[in-house]
Amino acid sequence: MNKRKEKKSKPMFYVFLRMYKEMFATIPIEGSLYCFCDILHALSTVLVTVFMQKFFDSAADVAEGGKIETALVPLLIFFVSTLAMEIFNGLANFHYEYLSPKVISHLYEDLHKKAASVNPIEYEKTEFLDMLNKARQGIESGFTAALFALSVVTFYLPYYLFLGIYLRTLSPLLVFILLLIFVPVILGKLFWFRAYVRLEDEVAPTRRAMEYYEKAICDREYFKDTRLLGAFPYFMRKYHETIELVNDKTTRTELKNAKVEFCLRVFTVAGYLGILGILVYELLHGKISAGAFAAVFAGIGTMYNLAEEVFGGVMQYISHYGAAILNYQKFVDREEPQYERQENVLPADEKGISFHDVHFRYPGAGQEVIRGISLHIEEGKTVALVGENGAGKSTFAKLVVGLYEPTSGKVIIHGRDASKSDRKGVYRLCSAVFQKFQRYQMTLEKNILISDIEEEKDSERFQEVCKSTRADIVKADEMLSKEFGGTDISGGEWQRVATARGLYRRNEIIVLDEPTSAIDPIEETKIYRQFMEIAKDKTAILVTHRIGAAQIADEIIVLKDGKIDDVGTHQQLLEHGGLYAKLYREQAKWYR
Repeated sequence: MNKRKEKKSKPMFYVFLRMYKEMFATIPIEGSLYCFCDILHALSTVLVTVFMQKFFDSAADVAEGGKIETALVPLLIFFVSTLAMEIFNGLANFHYEYLSPKVISHLYEDLHKKAASVNPIEYEKTEFLDMLNKARQGIESGFTAALFALSVVTFYLPYYLFLGIYLRTLSPLLVFILLLIFVPVILGKLFWFRAYVRLEDEVAPTRRAMEYYEKAICDREYFKDTRLLGAFPYFMRKYHETIELVNDKTTRTELKNAKVEFCLRVFTVAGYLGILGILVYELLHGKISAGAFAAVFAGIGTMYNLAEEVFGGVMQYISHYGAAILNYQKFVDREEPQYERQENVLPADEKGISFHDVHFRYPGAGQEVIRGISLHIEEGKTVALVGENGAGKSTFAKLVVGLYEPTSGKVIIHGRDASKSDRKGVYRLCSAVFQKFQRYQMTLEKNILISDIEEEKDSERFQEVCKSTRADIVKADEMLSKEFGGTDISGGEWQRVATARGLYRRNEIIVLDEPTSAIDPIEETKIYRQFMEIAKDKTAILVTHRIGAAQIADEIIVLKDGKIDDVGTHQQLLEHGGLYAKLYREQAKWYR
């Protein structure tokens, strides 16, 4: 297995260029039309000023006795240019609104595919969760920033290029003043980009905590406990604390940037006044006509407004959220471990599950959860796993199905080293019902079939598991969610659905991790009987706190503090008089 390497941050230019490649790969025609309309919008905006000058000059000639027809052509072109400017502006804005949903959905799809390929243990790491949070934040705001940056290239730069050519024909000094307006601002925005990259790195963990507190306050999953336990004031206080932290860090960054922006605005205003001064000077010395003075003077408002727009709004947004694109790209660029395709590291007839001196520690944890376990579970055997809370039973189950890799040692699943084999190949061997199961907001049928969704529906098998687990609570096509117009079911009924889901999936290894904690003893007995029926000729692991249920297994493994305390049948373990016998006696008291 190869170690994942962190990549160095790319320059801002590369970050945006890559986003454009993705955009044009997704919507090549629409993206090209957007750029084309922006360029024509820029050209028509400058033509409005040019033909305004032509009209003023020809109008002056008419006033001095010239023919009125000489003023009609410039006037007509002026109106056509104005109309074209509005049309191309509307088309560019339409394409902006049209492009965003298509490209954003594509970016989310890439992010979700990447998240699905990540090693499950990464979700136990704070730094990974922060990276995922920043990547999600980076999609919508980041793509908007990319479109703004593109508009700088397709509209603002062409506009000032065409304008500069026009002004150059009037006076070379006007072009020089134009440069004085923009160059310092561009340099300042590069400073802003770096500042917001640092800000995003600082606030992501706090923002993730804030989102959790908000969920605890008003999410449907939490509201009953939050209200009943009187925890609402606590979560509101924590929510406000995290908001204040985010706002404080953001404000400090904004204040630094405001100082830079103030200096840049001084340069912009100085350039604006310089243009006016030069226009007056050139007019008084007869180097430009009165029409040119009037047209450029009228156009200065547009120039200044666009300068304010591009540097006070567009470039600021780009600087702020350009870092968000970088976070998204960092996430999708993560190098995940490469696995070998190992079909048989053990002889083909030695199937089963083997642990070879397996140790496991959760990321950031002080001590190991699994400590030096070695054992072999034969193919076709049913094994129960029991022990006190925190003994490592659920972690053991996740190692069995290949969700987690050992910190050291090997887990061999039907001849495959789970740490080196293709993970999907291991998953296809397994089915599981975990203690914390999911309540998918979809129909009953899809809730169950999702466990083997790639296969054609086996109606007989579907009916069998629904009947045996009593999961046929509602009609198969009824939505299990009030939020989407369906119905709510109880926790115990959801557990039946989750158990049916795990039993329906075709597998060679099946794990039930506390599958009946919310089900009454009668239904529990039925489910275990069905489990034993389905588990025939398969390797089955039953994780349970109920010692009585462990008796159905061929063998019982007792865990204590991450180690194997004892192994044997129910009767043998009672005779040993160890932890298993103690747990059995304690639970038996409640049934006497």
